[in-house]
Amino acid sequence: MAGLPWLLLTLLLTVPLGAPLPSPGLDPSWRLALNTFGDLHFGDDIVFTYGPWGFLDEPMITGRATYALALVVRTLALVALWLVSVRGLTRHWPLKAAAPVASVFVVLVAPSAMSTLVVAAVAQLVLLGAVRSAPVGRPCLPWAAVAGLAALAAVLLQVKFPNGLVVGALTAVALVANLGAGARRAQLLGWASAAGSFVAVGALAWLLRGQALSDVPAWVRGSIDATSGYAEAMAFEYPEPDVLAYAVAGVVALVALAATVPHLRGLPVAQRVAAVLVPVVSVEFAFKSAFTRHDDFHEAVFFVTVGALLLMLAGNSRPGSWLALAGAAAAVAMSLTTLSPLGPGEVRQRWTDDVEVLVSSQHHADEVAASREALAAAQQVPAGMLDQLDGHPVTIDPYESSTAWTYGLDWQPVPVFQLYAAYTPALDRLNATALADAPADQRVLRHEGAFADNRNPLWDSPLYHRALACRYRTVLAEASWSLLAKARSRCGTPESLGVEHLDADQRVEVPPGDGSDMVLARFTPDPAGLLTRAGRLLTKPWTPMTVTAGESTYRLSRASSPSGLLVRFPTLEAGAYPPVDIRSLVFSEPGTLELVRVPIS
Repeated sequence: MAGLPWLLLTLLLTVPLGAPLPSPGLDPSWRLALNTFGDLHFGDDIVFTYGPWGFLDEPMITGRATYALALVVRTLALVALWLVSVRGLTRHWPLKAAAPVASVFVVLVAPSAMSTLVVAAVAQLVLLGAVRSAPVGRPCLPWAAVAGLAALAAVLLQVKFPNGLVVGALTAVALVANLGAGARRAQLLGWASAAGSFVAVGALAWLLRGQALSDVPAWVRGSIDATSGYAEAMAFEYPEPDVLAYAVAGVVALVALAATVPHLRGLPVAQRVAAVLVPVVSVEFAFKSAFTRHDDFHEAVFFVTVGALLLMLAGNSRPGSWLALAGAAAAVAMSLTTLSPLGPGEVRQRWTDDVEVLVSSQHHADEVAASREALAAAQQVPAGMLDQLDGHPVTIDPYESSTAWTYGLDWQPVPVFQLYAAYTPALDRLNATALADAPADQRVLRHEGAFADNRNPLWDSPLYHRALACRYRTVLAEASWSLLAKARSRCGTPESLGVEHLDADQRVEVPPGDGSDMVLARFTPDPAGLLTRAGRLLTKPWTPMTVTAGESTYRLSRASSPSGLLVRFPTLEAGAYPPVDIRSLVFSEPGTLELVRVPIS
């Protein structure tokens, strides 16, 4: 009870979210989609790194029940993180010191951590403590707890797939740690209970969100593809590489591993392996989460996570504790340069906003209506287009899917509904197939505007854009919006214009056309060496591939570039695109280029 005031103060400062509202833009659009996907099915209709429970990580007030549930989950996650932190620290620290340290840690974590990140951190700290304190010959973690960890992984996969994978990896570590502990029959039952709870709880969570079990295989395939291709396509530095941050990150990661060594003495082999794997998994996950898209906000995730790991190592045993404390101090110092806890006034306003939305249905309705009006004022879809969309299914590209919610459209998107995320050939094919197989009354609403990461939006999901150019016609274009309708294909049989191997930065000319053809550039980069591939897998791709098209240079995904980049498209009345006529290409990496001509009728 002595630490209760610290826990209550921590929750007071960290729980409220401030009733987040829908807003225009790339990230707000997919966040809104997670909260309003309606009767769409993940795996069949939608493929994303988030799943049907994704609103728990990215809640909005569009639904009061889902928003309330997200706040409850956030509260429980923060309570668990505080309790686990205090438990670890009080092994060798008095409660009067451990409680405020744990509170400071949670207050620092809360602004930058989604609920699943907090839950994953709790799982890491619980397992770390269990591996180091379990009596020899007995399970490190009770089998019931291992089954609970497996069930947690099944749910987190449906919130955000990569975070669920981490907890799944920790479940595997727990199973390894329990090898040789107890009778073989008990171990087999333990493994079976973990597998059974994973399947049963996962299926129940899936059905509770109105999903079909038949879509699970497609959802798993798509989620694995989206997760595995993310770093290659989306790694970025804002605004430029921070050498100090990378240097300190490397040092504290090594300190975390070094501080683990004193805890290995006297442990059975299985527990030793688990004791090493927990910090390795934790550091790797934290690095991927923080530095793949590296900015100050994400960077703090790494330092706070590794700082917590080091505090746990310091609290668990005297040997190496000073080394762990020094590493934790360095991590906290780095996080303080980028994190600023909420001030009292902002905390009070967040509580006010949350309570008003949850208590007053009228206030909630007014806020949602005002949000729709603000979005409509920002998006400004012409009235004539809205009239023509009445009664038609529509997909919206390249990313402003929030338009469907703003105007109450019948949103029937391609599976990877934000085109920049279709960064692997399999995901690109899903989009192209969905567009080609759409019903005859399908419409596409396109918005022209700036795009992130110096990318050419026509080269995201290349097969999708080819299907759009061949199978759809513009029926109305006004301001920054175009409305397209499905029509017969006007593309003929592709024919190769030649294949050649290019050196890095070698310029190649695109042959001139007669104004009635489409030209695609299929570029396959040379395979990277083993060390380069391993480095990209364990850390991230440090240098993106680029292509200079005429006077402009764009970032390009290595995985999707062989699908065919649109470099020429003729001027046609009611065409899907404005004229595209790129005369030369320069790729930053060596590879094989094939230019393909597609006749247009």
